[in-house]
Amino acid sequence: MALKRYLDRLRSGWVVLGAAAAAIVAFYKGVGTLVEATRAVVGTATDVWARWASVQFGIVLAILIGTVVLLVAIWWQEVLPAVATCWRKSTTRVAIKTGASVALLAGIAATVTVLLLHDVEPEHLRALFAQAETLNARALRTYGTDGRAEYEIMRGKDATGPRAFARVTLAPWKDTAQSNCGFIIIFQPGTDVHRFTRLHFMLRGRDGNEKVDIKAKDATGNEVRIQLDGSRFVPDARIEKYWKPVAIPLTSFGSVKFGFFDNLSFSVSGDRAGASPQIIDIGGFEFRKDAPAS
Repeated sequence: MALKRYLDRLRSGWVVLGAAAAAIVAFYKGVGTLVEATRAVVGTATDVWARWASVQFGIVLAILIGTVVLLVAIWWQEVLPAVATCWRKSTTRVAIKTGASVALLAGIAATVTVLLLHDVEPEHLRALFAQAETLNARALRTYGTDGRAEYEIMRGKDATGPRAFARVTLAPWKDTAQSNCGFIIIFQPGTDVHRFTRLHFMLRGRDGNEKVDIKAKDATGNEVRIQLDGSRFVPDARIEKYWKPVAIPLTSFGSVKFGFFDNLSFSVSGDRAGASPQIIDIGGFEFRKDAPAS
């Protein structure tokens, strides 16, 4: 009998140790993500504050309260005597603790709601394109037709380049025109940018001489493509490993209606680039207006 009790205690001890080890591992794995998410939330708290009263907050708070109610129901026999004892000693104390508990649950619900509502895409847009808000830029997207496109927002460390840029990987899978992919800056359909005369941005390639095109498209579906490598818009007509400024007159996009604009994109096709990734860094987007001639 004594041996059985000893084995039971030993087994319980291992269970507790295992659970503690799992909790520690989970904590260390999650703490990095939690810290980054918290930083992002602090940076954009004012953007999502007005949305705290939305249905998401109510749903999260209801789930938390429901969970607490279920836990109390499970532990009712143990909880009821403790609550009754506390009530007999001081009803005020019970009321204060109840209020504090509800406030804690509301705070947790608010934090979770902010995390759910937080969207880093506007930050990414503003980092690449300072005029994003005023010119109704809405989203960054990629597409791939028999190819793959992806991007990563990075902070610039080179004084000759932009403060932030997108590292874009455009990888056709075949050496055909049908194999293509791209990176898109999407505007509110019908955005009017015709008062500007030029598009400026910064560009560099991972290897140099990347085969990349830029396209402008209006809200009627009319799209015009310009080849960047070998063009007069890129200094020395070549994409290099170092930053180069690019300035393209909007008139170079021909029939595109910039008074009814839709999107701007960078694309690669297999017939020009072959079946190999073309990796470029782009940033510092700005629409500019030339000074009138004197």
